[in-house]
Formats: sequence, C-alpha cells, structure tokens
Amino acid sequence: MAEACVYNDRVIEPLTEENSGEWFNLVKNYLIVHHLWRVMIDGTTPHQDDPSWRQKNEEALRILRISCSPQTRHLIEGVAEANAAWRILRHNFAHKPSVTVNAAGAGSLDVGILYNAICANNWEAAEEFLDRHPSALTAKVTAANGTPLHVAALFGHVELVEELVRLADPEFLEIVDDYGSTPLAIAASTGVVEIAKCMLNKNRNILDTPDLRYHLPVALAIGAGQKEMGRFLYEETPLEVLKPQNGYLGSRLLRACFEAGELDIALRLLEQCEDIIFAADHTNWTPVAGIAIMPSAVESGSHQLGFWKRWIYHCE
Repeated sequence: MAEACVYNDRVIEPLTEENSGEWFNLVKNYLIVHHLWRVMIDGTTPHQDDPSWRQKNEEALRILRISCSPQTRHLIEGVAEANAAWRILRHNFAHKPSVTVNAAGAGSLDVGILYNAICANNWEAAEEFLDRHPSALTAKVTAANGTPLHVAALFGHVELVEELVRLADPEFLEIVDDYGSTPLAIAASTGVVEIAKCMLNKNRNILDTPDLRYHLPVALAIGAGQKEMGRFLYEETPLEVLKPQNGYLGSRLLRACFEAGELDIALRLLEQCEDIIFAADHTNWTPVAGIAIMPSAVESGSHQLGFWKRWIYHCE
C-alpha cells in the first residue's frame, strides 16, 4: 500500500487524476498549518543559503513525495526545490484535457494547450489560442474548475495576468473554483502584490468575496504567511464587511491573524471595530477566546501590550 501523509487525522489517498482537486487542496492546507507553504511560493534566491529555508524545503518535498504513489513519485524524483515539484505535479494533474465550449461550432476543445501555455508563462501561445477560441477565456481548465486567470495567478505570472485581465469583463474576476476561490484568493496565497493590484483595478468586488471556508482574500494571505500581501489587502478591504453584524468574515480574519502571529493587523481591526471581540465565527470560536489563550504571543508580538491587556481584563 502506498505511503501517504496524515492531515488532521485523515489519510490522503495517493495523488491520482480522480482525486487531484481534493489532494492539492488538502496538501496545501497541511503545508500552511505546518508553516511550510512559504517555500512553495518563494523562489530559491535569496533563500537557498538559508539553513532554515533549506530545512523547510526538504520537509515540504518529503510531504509531497510520501503523498504520491510510486507511479507518480517518479515525476519529482531528483527535483531539489519543493515549489518546482509542486508545479510539476499541478502541471500533470491539475488541468482538464478537454472541455465543451458553448461557442457555435466549437464542439470539444482541448484546453490543455492553453493551460500548458499559461504554466510556461508563454503569453504568445496563450494569446494565439484565445484568438482562435475566445470563449476559452472563461473555460474551466483545472481539476478544481479554475479559469485561465486562476492558473496564471497561482504561478505568479504578472504580465500574463495583466493580459488576461485586459481581455476580460470585470465579472470574469468573480468566477470561483470548486473551493469558492476567486483568482484574487489564489493570488493572495501566492503573495504577488502586483497581481492583486492589477485585479483590483478591474474589479474591487472581489475584495469581499469569501471562499467556502469564509476566508476573505486578506485572511488567506495572512494564513499563508504573506505579510506584505496581507497588509496591502487589509488596507483595501472595506471595514464594513468585517463588522460582526455582517457575518463571520471579521472573526475569521482575526483568527487567521492570531494563528499566523500577525498581531498588528489584529490590533488595528480590534481598534476599528471593538464589538468584534465577542463575535463568533462559524465554528463558535471567538476573538476573546483567542486572546485569552495567547498571553505569551501577546507579550512578545505586540508593541502595545497595554491595549491587549485591557481587552483581556475587560473580558474576564
């Protein structure tokens, strides 16, 4: 029986074409929870001489390898960087070989050609395909039903994203994949701020579009350790959507901040919206509960310790 990694007491089946959508999502979550996702999105320079980065890179590679069957594992044998191995696996498993496009007379269209062009950051080939098949711009080209823009955002191809956004109507940026993720949500996790800025110049509604786990793009960025992206998106996200009377989204953001140690943003949100301290998310977790169990993190992570203590004492 093939070896597999354990994720939250669940065993992931070895990667296959049939389970690739769930596999990539669960493995990504596992890496995020264990603070390994950064090596999947950062290049090897200037990190390659950093012992801590190399250790995390090796651990992420190990997780990928033991999550694959022997038949799949050979694809990443000899690959030294986890982010390169991740892209190889996505290239081989995370696209659909064909879809039916509704354009008159188009019939069945092999969107794998477009997918491969985007993965390779080859705008010339992608543009040629889209010129011949304009409807492919909104085609679902991944196993999780992501669009070409989802793929370009995942790989961090800034110029290619800009070209796709230029061709698209604003509503195109609101299309979600099977996990409720917009292209901005994907970009938030990969951390390329230029991509987020490009998308927001086209459509700002995507700032307050949560995924199926009630995570806004800003929460996804913070959860993935993308501090620059998280702070940029926090500045852009309307405060109104984070208020407790409008749902779980503010509490989910605070939870992501606490779990990632991003206390500056947490502090700002609590200052701007004090009643959020008691607001439960969809799992009944509350910010006050999060603060109560993190005194050591508060003391070491906040330059305004008195403010945090005031909240704790106020809630006792």
